[in-house]
Amino acid sequence: MRLPRLFFMVAFLLAVIAAPVAAQETVRWRDFQLCQDCPLRLTEVVRLGDAEGPGMITLASPMVSWSEDFGYLVAALTTIQRFDSDGRFVRAMGRAGEGPGEFRAVVDAHAVEGRIVGLDALKRAWVIFDAAGDFLAERRYGFMAGSFVPIGGNRVVVIAMDRRPSVEGNPLHLVDLDSGVPSLHFGAASDNWTIRGYGASVIGSVLGRPGTLWWATVGSPRLQEWSVEDELLTVMEGELPWFPEVAGPTDPFTQPPPTLLRSIALDRRGHLWMALRTADPEWRDVELEAGPEAGAAIIPDGRSDDYRDSRLDIFDLDGRRHVGSYTWDLTGIRLMNLGGEPAIRVLEYTDDLVPQIVIYRVEWAF
Repeated sequence: MRLPRLFFMVAFLLAVIAAPVAAQETVRWRDFQLCQDCPLRLTEVVRLGDAEGPGMITLASPMVSWSEDFGYLVAALTTIQRFDSDGRFVRAMGRAGEGPGEFRAVVDAHAVEGRIVGLDALKRAWVIFDAAGDFLAERRYGFMAGSFVPIGGNRVVVIAMDRRPSVEGNPLHLVDLDSGVPSLHFGAASDNWTIRGYGASVIGSVLGRPGTLWWATVGSPRLQEWSVEDELLTVMEGELPWFPEVAGPTDPFTQPPPTLLRSIALDRRGHLWMALRTADPEWRDVELEAGPEAGAAIIPDGRSDDYRDSRLDIFDLDGRRHVGSYTWDLTGIRLMNLGGEPAIRVLEYTDDLVPQIVIYRVEWAF
């Protein structure tokens, strides 16, 4: 009796060893209970932007970050604007140019280990300032620049698709700012990934579980969660009624503008936030102008908000439940990390037509 038992135990152990490692979790949108009439409620936190001077908001959709030490940082193309937590302008860092402490096109800025760090898309370099806003150093990055997320210590992850073969298909790039160059390119969906259509444009989460990030291409509701050790953890698959995957270019003169992903965040409750740009219900009333290329179209000045809307949706991942949504008759809505919880950044205009960045939180009264 002992031999058969021993044989069974050996066979069982060999089967366990030979079995593949459990796959990542796959979540399907079709399993979520969707709510058609669950409006989210927002509370205004602060407004940023002066009527004139260096504290003016000059871009339609700048990246904004917040830290307890520095307040709000706005990536304003050739400068980084700093506002305190009450919305008062403090100072601008950098200026237009190629030299030390100058920017050609800063795409994002964050506080990292007591310093203010901007990433320049054209110089492909990190530009670093001290706590007082004085220039400290410039370090070469060398790859396609994009938004970036501090992940602790001196490390950040840049979210961008670079076309060079050695890193193609990897949208996430781990960087230690002491060197400035990536030590790991990761997040590839598969070994045969090719960049085409909206695949070249990727969005990364502004918040996630410690040591993880979510990313997706802008034209698809398919999301992936990766650890910074290059481990695929979660895949969200399928389509949402208001966010069908964009298969390819559409005819802007006969079809509505496609729904595109703009921001992702995972809050402490395990809720996934998705900010989208989608078609305005009255998009047909906007007469587009022919662009310089075949099939291209130009939205007339002042009609962008009549052509496109913005939408925020929040999902309870554990409960497979759609918590609610909110729609703006505006474009340019983005999510941001506000003290460890997601917040919404919206560009609005005062009665005197002064552009301001308005930060909102979601009220959790349900």
